[in-house]
Amino acid sequence: MMTELLKQIGITHLYSTPYHPMTNGQIERFNATMDAKIAALSNEKRTNWDEKLPFVTFNYNTTIHRT
Repeated sequence: MMTELLKQIGITHLYSTPYHPMTNGQIERFNATMDAKIAALSNEKRTNWDEKLPFVTFNYNTTIHRT
């Protein structure tokens, strides 16, 4: 089902080696950044992380990043 959807909208799905930070460097950096931002805004037990996600996402999307 997912393969058919990707084909219909013209997306090529690329695979990478799992658990290999050098291969997935950009997404690993994104994950670390998002985790740190959510941790900074959430309560100690991180039970309210989902409430903070829209603010963190907006902040990330409006920040200038190095490439």
